[in-house]
Formats: sequence, C-alpha cells, structure tokens
Amino acid sequence: MRGGDILDGSLLARLVRGVGKGISRASEGSVVRRAAMRTRQGLGGVAAGSAVGRWLSRDGLVTGSADASHMVGLLNLLFQRVPKACGSTLGRLPAFANPGVAARAIGWLANQLHLLSALFLCVVLLVPHTHWNNLYSTAGVAGLFALLLIREGTREDPQIHVRRTGGWFLLYMLFQALSFVASVYPGLSARFLAFHGTNFFVVILLVSVFRTLDELVTAVELLACTVSISALYGVYQGIRGVPVKAAEIDTTLNTTGVGRVYGFYDNPNNFGEILILFLPFIAALFFASTGWKRRVFYGLAALPPLVALLMTQSRSSWGGLLVAMLVFAVFLDWRLIPLAGVLGLAAFPFLPLFLRQRVLSIFNPADTSASFRTKIWQTMWPVIRDYWWTGLGLGNDAVMKISARYLLYTPSVPLHCHNVFLQTWVETGILGLVSLLGFLGNTAKRAIQAIVRLGGKRAPGANPHARLLAMAGLSALCGILVVSLVEYVWYYPRVM
Repeated sequence: MRGGDILDGSLLARLVRGVGKGISRASEGSVVRRAAMRTRQGLGGVAAGSAVGRWLSRDGLVTGSADASHMVGLLNLLFQRVPKACGSTLGRLPAFANPGVAARAIGWLANQLHLLSALFLCVVLLVPHTHWNNLYSTAGVAGLFALLLIREGTREDPQIHVRRTGGWFLLYMLFQALSFVASVYPGLSARFLAFHGTNFFVVILLVSVFRTLDELVTAVELLACTVSISALYGVYQGIRGVPVKAAEIDTTLNTTGVGRVYGFYDNPNNFGEILILFLPFIAALFFASTGWKRRVFYGLAALPPLVALLMTQSRSSWGGLLVAMLVFAVFLDWRLIPLAGVLGLAAFPFLPLFLRQRVLSIFNPADTSASFRTKIWQTMWPVIRDYWWTGLGLGNDAVMKISARYLLYTPSVPLHCHNVFLQTWVETGILGLVSLLGFLGNTAKRAIQAIVRLGGKRAPGANPHARLLAMAGLSALCGILVVSLVEYVWYYPRVM
C-alpha cells in the first residue's frame, strides 16, 4: 500500500470526507445550493467573454509592448553581453586558463546557484535583528550575481532572463530610479535606492538561477524548514513571555498582559508578514506530497508558523492569512471554504483569552491602533495631494522631511503612510503608483494563467508541484496585499 493510500484511509481523512458528504447531503436541493450552482455555471459561461476573461487571456498593452520595446531589448542585450565579457576576461586569466583549486571551486559554486540562493534567503530569515545589517543583503546579492555572471559566461548562449520579469516590473523599477534622481532630498533617498536596487537584482537573479522545477522545489523546501525554525523561536518567546509594549497594543482593550512575539525581527507585524508570505508554500508542499511521511512532515512544519502568527497578535497579518487561505482554497477545492469557515467559528471560543480580546478589538472603534492609522492618513493626505504628480522622492526619510511642514494629526511626524500604495504615491508620484499596480496586477494574472494552464493534479503529465507553487505564490501575494492596506510592509528591508 502506498503512503498516500494510508493517509487517504486515515481517521482524519474519513472524518473530513464524512463531514463534507454530510454538508453536501444536507444542502442537496436547497435554495442556497441551487443558487450557488446557477451562479457557478453562469460565471463559468460568462467568464470567457467577460472583461476579466479577456484580461486574463491576453498579455496586455504594457507587457506586449515591453517584449518588443527598445528598452527591454537593450537591457536583455546588456545582460547577455556582460556574462560573455566576463567569460572572455576570465578565460584570459592564468588561474582560469589553467584552473587550479580556487578556480574549480568558484566554478562548482556557480553551478550550485539554486542552493546558494536558497541558503542566502535562509540566512536573511534567521539572523536576529540585533545582529542584522541591511548591507548584508546587498553584499550577498552582489556575490550571487557575480557567480551568475561567471556561470553564464562559460556558455555559448547566456541566460539571464530580463524579459521574464515583465514590462510592468521594469517600468516600476524605472520610476523608482527616476524618483531618486528627482528627489527633493537626493542624499536622503540614496540608501533607499540601494534597497530597491538590491531587490531588482534579486528578482533578476531568481528568475535566471532556477533552471528546472526540481531546483525550485528544493529551494522552497529549504525555505519552508527555515521559516518553521524561525517560528519555533517565536513560539518559545510566547511561552517564555514577552513584555507588553504600549506602542504595540491597546492595554485598555487587551487586559491579559500578554505581549506580542517578534521572532528574529524588529516588530511583531514584520514577523507576521514573513509568516504569511511563506505559509502558502508550506501548504503547497503538503498537498504536492504523495507519501504520508512527507505529508505528516509538512503538516507538522506548518504548525509553528501558524501558532507563532497567532502569538504575534498582528491583526492585519491574520486578515492577510485568511485571504491567502481563501485564494488557495478557491483553486484547490472551493468546497473547502464553507467547511473551513464553520471550523473557524467553532474554534473561536476555545482560543486563549488574549487572542479573543485581540480579535474582538478589530471591531471596536475605540481601539487606538486603528485611530492612530486614521490620524496618519489625515496627516499624509495633504502631502500626497500637493505632490500627487511628481512625488517627493524615494524613501520615507525625504517624505518625513517634507511632512514636518504640514499640520500634524499625530504627536510626531509619521515614519511612513502605513499603506504601501499611499507611500508609493507620495514617493514616486502617480506614474510610480500606476506602475506598481500594473506590476501587481500583471503578476497575479500570470499566476492565474499558469494555474489554469497546468490544470488539475489529474491532468495528463501534470506535475503537482508546478501548479501548487503557482497557487502558493498567488495566495501569498494576495495575503501581503491585504496587509499592505494598513501597513507599509517595505519599511523593514528584510520583508521588502
């Protein structure tokens, strides 16, 4: 008997199937079920001819134009010529013309870039905040990119895939660069250009490094284990106890005296954002596994991040995870959604008091966290209104400098807008905001296209990892975008 058969015959699996069948029988012939089936059939028939269906089926103006544009062609040519030049130069060096131990070691490392890239991201996730310096990211990416140039420089046809990033992404990065050039305070914007530039090369690196699906799966497995280890430390913090900080929680509404865990990061919200970005990928590995041992392993690996996410008491991250789970369930099996909703409501009374208080405070207008965000937006909106076209320049330092001249509804100048989209607007102007929205929309569209193209797990020749990883990426994106409505998630460069 295969491991998957053992799992399918387990008590838990039979229980879930039994509950599902019970709900199905109970709803058979009901008004709600008939309405749902008609809606589903109607949507299926209309989708192909709808505006959404047409949007999903074509590349779009910017994406199509970018593939043929001179700018993308020039970038693509540059990223093909540079490796060739590096390879030619290295070939003339004595150490590489007659390779010794060092040259062979560098060549071996260049061919293990998928593992090195994953390990680099693992280090980024595990270093405690007190020992972290953002220069580590820049230095690490520079080293990995140098190895990529060496690897591709030895090939006849170098493959550094600028086009794969998409036209909207390149347009967004262009406006980031222009925002630095046109900044009201270029000196204050310089380090933020380094942050965004580092991430630009991270994207180019990742779309070029992974040559096979197996390499990508290996990297995701390493990261899943790393996030689980990081979350274990967060759970340990919660068990040991974390002091309550008045700046992080309204103590009048949350009277239990339980502090918020932050793991290896600077802030509980940062920790929560990291967790919701990776939890969908752990779910993808769970559902893609065929043997019961691997499913048990990834099921257990998901528990520390879920518990740690609760202990962060980050309500925005909770909302983000709910949306991520909803998106994942829609593509996995939409019938899981009502079952998950019923189980979630049934579990609420059994949550610890500090979690119940934190959840209920979401709906309390007296909560200081919500009112403080409102005051921040009141302070920042006149700044956005005055600089809506050009923006102030890259980075929140320049924004703070100008915002100090305006009427403050907060005790001091806000560090940022507490909203990714408003922050992008005030930094880069309306065109920067449009390019960001286009980039996010195009990324989501390409993920949906991939999910549909790869088909279900029973499709002939389908690899479950490919479709499930695309689902995880889309779910994580949707989850972090929900958080981005009330948090500036890029304030902490490790989340960025």
